[in-house]
Amino acid sequence: MARTTGSDDLFKLIHSLSPEERGYFKKLSGRHSAADKIYVRIFDDIVTQTEFEETSLKKKYANYVVLKVRLFDQILQSLVLQQKDDHKLQLLQEIMHISLLRDKGLSNKAEQVAQKALDRSLETGEFALAYELTHLVYHLRKQSWKPGDRLRHIRQYEADCQEVIAKMLNREQYVLATQKLMAIELDHLSGSQNAIDVDKMPDIRFLRDKTRVLSVSNERHRLLALRQYYTVKSDAENFVKASKELYAHEMSLWQNDDPLRSAEMLVKVIAAYVSALIIMTRTAEADEVVEQLNTIKLPGKTLRDENALRYTYLKQYTLWALGKHKQGMDFSREMLNRLNRHKDVQRYRSYFMEVLRSKLLFEFSCGDFKSMQLTIHQLDEMNVKSSYPNYLKSIEILNILSLADIKNYAALKKSIALLPEKTKPIALSSSEKSVLATLKKIRPDNEKEIWKQMKESLVADPVLIFGQPTMLYWVESQLTKKSIGTIIQARGYSWK
Repeated sequence: MARTTGSDDLFKLIHSLSPEERGYFKKLSGRHSAADKIYVRIFDDIVTQTEFEETSLKKKYANYVVLKVRLFDQILQSLVLQQKDDHKLQLLQEIMHISLLRDKGLSNKAEQVAQKALDRSLETGEFALAYELTHLVYHLRKQSWKPGDRLRHIRQYEADCQEVIAKMLNREQYVLATQKLMAIELDHLSGSQNAIDVDKMPDIRFLRDKTRVLSVSNERHRLLALRQYYTVKSDAENFVKASKELYAHEMSLWQNDDPLRSAEMLVKVIAAYVSALIIMTRTAEADEVVEQLNTIKLPGKTLRDENALRYTYLKQYTLWALGKHKQGMDFSREMLNRLNRHKDVQRYRSYFMEVLRSKLLFEFSCGDFKSMQLTIHQLDEMNVKSSYPNYLKSIEILNILSLADIKNYAALKKSIALLPEKTKPIALSSSEKSVLATLKKIRPDNEKEIWKQMKESLVADPVLIFGQPTMLYWVESQLTKKSIGTIIQARGYSWK
């Protein structure tokens, strides 16, 4: 369909909605009069569009230009009503209610609502709103002050305002520290900064000092900044400690039904902690913690779907690191069958790529080369070449190793020759070129010698496949006739 003139904001808004948000809007609209159901019909028509096009809608609906503005407002109202657990939206609504009650002469009731909202804003770390509510409470109460108490109340108001501002600034210190650390990390990864500039790093003493935290909500921000600090420093051991501390903090909020508790935050923290444990080869512990992702009840289908995908790829990581590759292959297939039921694969594309990546590794490890080709085809359909060029190189190297495994040396040599062209624009490293040049010399009568040469080279300078020394596991497997999973179980997740 050709793009017509006019704003496509309504199209973008409707297509950004999750399935549960669409369902809630239609359910809410269904409660209104029959005349209002015209908005649902327009909504459904736009849902079916793949590109913005409103010429047909103008022909179908009289006064469409006015109707689309009202529909846009109705969708926003529906989204607000659906956010029952959003502290900020609740507080904003209550501030509006306080103003209405005050204007209608119900000052005492307005004061009660304001005080409760103020307490909750401080509990949930909404300090900007807490400052506004402190101001509202002051103005609602001053009408009943006795003349002799006026100065005392004014001083108390000033002290309350200063306390809120101090907590707000305290939080901003941690947030800004995190942002600064992320910028330093991105500069380093992009190559614009060859080494980490220590002088630009936040003060670690401040980030470690719990006594400087002025609220429970700020403790979350302190721990996030501390974890990011150790990420930038590549300090894996302290990164795990900070991840564990953040995990314990969020789990405590969750178990105690604290107003600050957040299911979405908790599952992200669990995922990061599992990843940290795997990095430190504490794989049994990681396998235990990852199961907690299945115990968190998330609101809304979108968050639940996303968490199921997160659980799948993290469980794959732990099974790989534990050397349970046959179990991992079976688990990957079972979960992928479930996940393939999703209609909106593009929404979860990065998760699907991770699941397929691990599935491919399990199939390679277990020698199921036929299934490998099907998985590679699925990755190709997701446009891996343009979106994940590093993945493409790993896939092609795995393909070459599988040809060596089945002793198809003619095809192997041809694939090695074509590899630089296939993996453009990602160039082969010197280590990859060297190892593949050695592998290219393989013949039925010199296999063992080739494996030994490759192992010697890889121990000194590993070739990483999907970020892991998979080629080294594979060479050791060829020499010892043991499975890759058995070798990982003996040596650990990282080669030692």
